[in-house]
Amino acid sequence: MILIVSIIFVFLINFINGTFYECSQFKGNFPAEIRCLRQKLTLCEKNFNVTLNSYNNGKYKNVSSNSCCTKLKEDLEYSVDEKIKDVENKFKDKIDILIETYEHKLKLLNIKIENDHIENERYIKLMTKKVHYLNNSEYIFIEDKVSWYAAEHSCSKWNGHLVSFISEEENDFIRKIHKTVIWTGLNDIQNEGDFVYSDNTKPKFVIWKKGAPDNKEHNENCVEQDSSGRLNDIFCFMARPYICKR
Repeated sequence: MILIVSIIFVFLINFINGTFYECSQFKGNFPAEIRCLRQKLTLCEKNFNVTLNSYNNGKYKNVSSNSCCTKLKEDLEYSVDEKIKDVENKFKDKIDILIETYEHKLKLLNIKIENDHIENERYIKLMTKKVHYLNNSEYIFIEDKVSWYAAEHSCSKWNGHLVSFISEEENDFIRKIHKTVIWTGLNDIQNEGDFVYSDNTKPKFVIWKKGAPDNKEHNENCVEQDSSGRLNDIFCFMARPYICKR
């Protein structure tokens, strides 16, 4: 009887080894591989019970059917656990990427909202500024200190440009409004030494500071007006208040 049981176990071991080989063809297809292993496990237990019941009697009746397929069960459980872990890790990586992506998008959205809020405040301030009049022109003084480019952009929203001067009367009128240092529309951004206003008009009346324009620090392509009404070339990204004209 011991010999018979030994033969049965040898048969089952060979059967189990063949089972793993057959199911390995599904590598990469987790559901199919697990399904194959479960089917082989069921068949293993069924065959063992039938064979053992045919030859077993007496003290061998208590031999557990589970003992023959312990290796297969353990490997099946291990395989299932590994597949589950693998799937969990893949989903975790994807979820982490999604979270990182949405956090980045949320950050950009918050920056945009903040910038839009600042822009709206500037626009409201622009539209509610006191308007000064001279002849047929309108002027507004903006105290916010910004670059020349930002100032010109702001004036364009008011349907105007940075201030230009066509006479001594206008020059005096402007300096009395601001009484500080402001951006004017005068610049030589396109051609060094060839000054024009941002409304594309040529200067008709200009009072430069002593020694100006000198392009002293290089790239001094934009022009400011001081409280005395005199002009000076300076780096365009300096921050100054400004006057718009339309």
